[in-house]
Amino acid sequence: MPFIELNRFSRFTALALAAALVATPVAAGVLTSPAGAATDSAALVPLAGALGFGVIVEGDAQMWGHEAETPVLVGGDLDVDGGYAITTGTSSYTDGGSLPIGLYVVGDVDFGSGSYRLDVNGSSGLRIADLSGIQLSDAEQNGTDAHLVAVDSAGSGPVRDRLPRIEVQTHQELETVVPASPIDVSAMFAQFRATSSTLANCGTAVLLTDANYNGQAGSGTIYDPAAIPAGATIYIHLGAPGTQRLDLPVSQLANIGGITFRDAPSVSAPLVINLVGTGAATWTVPSFGGVGSGTYMNTLFNVAALSSLTLLGGTLPGTLFAPSTAVVDHSSSNIDGSVVAASLQQGGAGQDGGEMHHFPFTGSLSCSLSTTTTEAPTTTTAAPTTTEASTTTTQPVTTTTQPTTSTTEPEVPVTIPTEPTTSTTEPEVPVTIPTEPTTSTTQPTTSTTGPTPSTTQPTTTQPTTPTTPPTTTAPPASVTVTVAGVPTDVAVLSLTATRELPHTGTSAAAQVTLAGTLLSAGGALVLLARRARRA
Repeated sequence: MPFIELNRFSRFTALALAAALVATPVAAGVLTSPAGAATDSAALVPLAGALGFGVIVEGDAQMWGHEAETPVLVGGDLDVDGGYAITTGTSSYTDGGSLPIGLYVVGDVDFGSGSYRLDVNGSSGLRIADLSGIQLSDAEQNGTDAHLVAVDSAGSGPVRDRLPRIEVQTHQELETVVPASPIDVSAMFAQFRATSSTLANCGTAVLLTDANYNGQAGSGTIYDPAAIPAGATIYIHLGAPGTQRLDLPVSQLANIGGITFRDAPSVSAPLVINLVGTGAATWTVPSFGGVGSGTYMNTLFNVAALSSLTLLGGTLPGTLFAPSTAVVDHSSSNIDGSVVAASLQQGGAGQDGGEMHHFPFTGSLSCSLSTTTTEAPTTTTAAPTTTEASTTTTQPVTTTTQPTTSTTEPEVPVTIPTEPTTSTTEPEVPVTIPTEPTTSTTQPTTSTTGPTPSTTQPTTTQPTTPTTPPTTTAPPASVTVTVAGVPTDVAVLSLTATRELPHTGTSAAAQVTLAGTLLSAGGALVLLARRARRA
């Protein structure tokens, strides 16, 4: 392979380009935004798909005391073991019938053994998908339409008189109790859980302070949500209009003596309070100040990872969104908002569970669709390309000088042209034939040019082929040799062989021309020496 030597500028340019290639990181996959930056945001409505229900339970629900003033959807079985009322005039889900639905049970009903009633009040109807062990009746009483009742089929006595029972306080046909196609609660909760996870990335963090803080430096104490002093009343300051967020570790809940809104959540500034933690937690809900119906419908308590949450204490002013959590409500106070739970127990033996009021969360939240992390860059190192250096070996030239008594004439230079390369013209190599008479034999001088390895770093610059044709110096037709004052022309053998010598890439013509010229000159010297002796 011919060796192409880079000039100094080219060599340094190639090295610089190669170094740049090695040092440049190439991110795997698609380019992303900087670490920690949010991706595109979208408006998120957490209760989208709730079908107008205010209490939505994926699994079983125990509703023992005492009221839900909102439509109820139970994806599992309903356990009633105490007086309870569902009072609503707000239901919008009709399931294709003429009555809006106040109570919808996808599983069956466990009536227990008490003497109580679960009343579906107002103009709302009843749906029970599984009537196993249930007996229905809408028999007239005293010649008038009777309320529809559902009782335990194993009971005794007239159906209408049995206890416990579910009683619909409006007229409903028996055949409309079983839904034609039950609601797919599993699909609904899959969406709820995805939403709950996304809520952790919503909005701007709010400011927590003590009562003395007024926005001026040194005016009060700013609290770290992860280190709230025991018994402290915390004041919530909202930011500019937009989604607001408070990440509240469940480990700090017991330290909070009260919560006051300096700025109340609203349609333009809805608030998400993330209860952060895992496992089981109990919260004695403190008193809330600065709240109203607008606060209820624009505040959402999001529980993404707790396995269970027990509520005690005061009223919760907003929606409890806990699609993966078992919720136990043992507070005799209220929940002023919707409830979304994996399972629900409201009340218990001797325990009043308070009321659930219809203040569904209506805020639209601006949430990042996903959390972006910058992928670790993958450094692409261009494999170095080593250009093989051609080894140019000058073949040994042995010149034997015959003894002679002639005087030394001036040296005759013989110029042997070198073959041109694609990048530079090799310099001419002078070869001198000495005519000094001597009896010694000049030892052959072998000049071998060792290969010079050159590693060319990778570059994107394509090699440029010179457009100027190389110039080849033709050998002379003859040289003049003077012996004993007699000039003699010696013909120079000229060949046009173009075959390259192995391993060198040079033409054989130069070497053959040199050899022929030397032979001709030597023969002429011998002939002239003999003539000189005879004379």
